[in-house]
Amino acid sequence: MQRPDLEPDWQKLANTELPPLVTVWNEQAERLRNSGEFQTFMERLCREIAIETGIIERLYNLDRGITRLPIEQGIDEALIPHGATDGSVKQVISLIKDQ
Repeated sequence: MQRPDLEPDWQKLANTELPPLVTVWNEQAERLRNSGEFQTFMERLCREIAIETGIIERLYNLDRGITRLPIEQGIDEALIPHGATDGSVKQVISLIKDQ
């Protein structure tokens, strides 16, 4: 069934450069997935999402500058100085790990 908002010869509008780009994209994505860099990136992304989710849900407050350390180095009590959060550091770490 022809969509009324498309011209009958819409296929001639297709860009012939896209299929080779898709091939290159897929090759690069596979190379990246197999690298340690991708795994490191995903681990940091998961930590960032967990931390930010807790802040958004108002489970705790955490100074913005302090969030970078646990994102980059891991969820560890030693990385959060006293007074950088409104709750106990131990409780905040527990909440982040639960996220």
